[in-house]
Amino acid sequence: CEVLEELSLGTHCGRVPVVPLGTDPDSFRPGLNPAALAAHCSLPQGRWLVTVARLVAHKGIDTTIQALALLQDRHPDLRYAVVGQGSYRPVLEELARSIGVADRVHFLTDVSDRMLPLAYALADVYVGVSRQTEREVEGFGIALLEAQASGKPVVAGRSGGMPDAVKEGVTGALVDSESPADLAVAVSNFLEDPALAQTVGRAGRSAVESFYNWPRVVADLRALTEEARSAQRKLRRWDRR
Repeated sequence: CEVLEELSLGTHCGRVPVVPLGTDPDSFRPGLNPAALAAHCSLPQGRWLVTVARLVAHKGIDTTIQALALLQDRHPDLRYAVVGQGSYRPVLEELARSIGVADRVHFLTDVSDRMLPLAYALADVYVGVSRQTEREVEGFGIALLEAQASGKPVVAGRSGGMPDAVKEGVTGALVDSESPADLAVAVSNFLEDPALAQTVGRAGRSAVESFYNWPRVVADLRALTEEARSAQRKLRRWDRR
């Protein structure tokens, strides 16, 4: 109802179908070797958190950097790869320096579309904890689906449309996007329980194969189009009476 009111549609426009987005499970898939990406970006050995996002304030990359600082003693081999570009990078770099994790945070700004699946393959845990601000909100989170298609456990923010892309306790974990401590706990749960991470990763892959894919999106849109056409035909028949 709130969305309808924001669009000045009130609550009298009838049923509003929702078509969740999808991704390509052929391009993003388990079993890819990230070695070529690691060599291209001169990445060190270790376990990796990965985020694919524009470098802007609401994407929650700062929350993940702070969580990394909380995890560094318990997981000294843990690093963070941020794939994307944006004007917020200097702020994020300064934050990483100020809390002592600058050597663990790597900004990958030249990852091509061809190499992007390897970025997800690099991840031990994928993190996407966008938060809602006065002007910005994560509408859904296709990157979360790309990570799930790659068979990775996902930690997402309990904000905006992200809970529609991640099924809590099944394909990933949902946390407070503003809480580095909550994020650190969720990440640590996956790092310290490989069986759990594998189970969640498999469930995410299955969700993409069965539902969160573009053929299903196309089928849904075609069904809605046919439904609308059918309704129009009925209205025309009614008008002719």
